[in-house]
Amino acid sequence: MAPPAKGRQVRKVVCRAALRKRRDMVRFKSRRHAAPCAPAAVTLQAGLPRPRPPRLFKDKGQCSADELEQAIRAGVEETTGWLGGRLAPYVQWHEFEGLLFSDVSAFKNLPDIPPQAIQALRDIRSAFETPEHINDNRKTAPSKRIEEEVPRYRKRVHGPLIAETAGLETMRAACPRFSAWLACLESMQHRIEP
Repeated sequence: MAPPAKGRQVRKVVCRAALRKRRDMVRFKSRRHAAPCAPAAVTLQAGLPRPRPPRLFKDKGQCSADELEQAIRAGVEETTGWLGGRLAPYVQWHEFEGLLFSDVSAFKNLPDIPPQAIQALRDIRSAFETPEHINDNRKTAPSKRIEEEVPRYRKRVHGPLIAETAGLETMRAACPRFSAWLACLESMQHRIEP
């Protein structure tokens, strides 16, 4: 296999065959632990490679995030033997930056942010039902919108700072799907604790 072209991302995909090969290891580990396991998967729909496994995934426009989560749960259960209730998949249509639109005022702490950028980000946020809906296509993804208004924005440096300023409760209040996923994880934690 030739090395990827410079600047091109390579994504590793775990397919059904790979999951089948891991089945024995997964069953061994789940039997070894008396308490139920609670693994969680965060899947960025934009990150799924093409072609997608045809029986599990359809094009974004033909399939809801809930349907994809159900397909992931069913696929893992079918190929590994894990109970679907022990897995909490979360399909996020938007990038991480979508969550940052939960509290646009949190961007004020960035260095060298143009004064008009905050209002422009507020206008973007107000154009959508929730921050989870801010993702029309690759050119208008949340990160692209932020970079357009805040040219010095760097995901790995500024993203966590903005998220911390905004706070998890604010993100949960503004992003119902994200909040529901966290609630699911919290309920699993209570089932695992002795």
